[in-house]
Amino acid sequence: MKIFYTASSARHIRDFHGCVLERLHREGHSVTLACREAGGLSGPFEPMELPYTKRFFSPRNLAVWMTLYKMFRRERYDMVLTHTALAGFLTRCALALAGKKETVCVHTAHGYLFGPGTPLTGKMTYPFERLCAPVTDAVLTMNAWDAAAARKLVRKGGRVCPIPGMGVDLARFRPAAPGEKAALRAALGLPDGRLLLYAAEFSKRKNHKPLLKAMREVASRRPDTVLLLAGDGAKKAKLEKLARGCGNIVFLGYVQDTAPLLRACDGAVSPSLSEGLPHNVMEALACGLPVAASRVKGHTDLLGEANLFHPKKTSEIVRGIEAIAAEGQKPPFSGLGTALCGKEDAAEAFIRVLSELI
Repeated sequence: MKIFYTASSARHIRDFHGCVLERLHREGHSVTLACREAGGLSGPFEPMELPYTKRFFSPRNLAVWMTLYKMFRRERYDMVLTHTALAGFLTRCALALAGKKETVCVHTAHGYLFGPGTPLTGKMTYPFERLCAPVTDAVLTMNAWDAAAARKLVRKGGRVCPIPGMGVDLARFRPAAPGEKAALRAALGLPDGRLLLYAAEFSKRKNHKPLLKAMREVASRRPDTVLLLAGDGAKKAKLEKLARGCGNIVFLGYVQDTAPLLRACDGAVSPSLSEGLPHNVMEALACGLPVAASRVKGHTDLLGEANLFHPKKTSEIVRGIEAIAAEGQKPPFSGLGTALCGKEDAAEAFIRVLSELI
């Protein structure tokens, strides 16, 4: 089968799609893999450079759309698989205009950007998803809210197929062995104290600002509690300025492998405004850590509805942080609503759904 497979960036492909791509290759499929910085990827596929940019209406994205349109006019694929909102929109629009014909088009929603409590920029993506619906044969979803929303975002007679996310590497993300936590802290140069990790892009959706405000209050009562922030993004400089003078907030920069970092920590935090099925939370749970998280889709699927905090209420975030920072206290945020799925099992589920759609 000839497959066109696209996501926004090479980083997204490396972080989430390796097992799926390996399975497609093992089953004899020919895959064109299109994303930003595609040349930096290695694997048994044909790379295609598509310089997507996050600004939806950028001239660069218009050029990407034109490239896709011309390619779909020239090339016929048995299946088009899209991931992430921007890549999914541009690709499906180009396919529709070029003439879909017998091509099966499947979009994977890694967390719709619209919905309750999401930023205005996220809500604005809903009309684009509706525009793509007539060409979309199936949407693969990772949480209950997205599954319900997706029923209006496929063609008439199309399918909504829940999947267990893209999986977690359960061999690497595991609880720390006896003595390993202290050794990892020394090796990674981490401070002493109760270490909490938030690994996420510095963006409006990831909602760092109220978390930093909450940490200032936590510091006055629990000075040994330290928040580690792993990631990069457009809002990093502003957030570093906001955190200036607060000694219990540490910016680590982008961390390629968070597994050792999580094993060195005592808990994890996620105040995000919207999620799909968040890897940072799943990886923390796989490492046996308690998680304090916002009451939003994705989090509720993993952690249940109880004891989560409102993402904009500093006082609730403070209580959540203090609950998992209290040494010896069984935290109320460590429950698991959805069973963790390993990467191989997740890839198997993904491929099984695709085989049902052919």
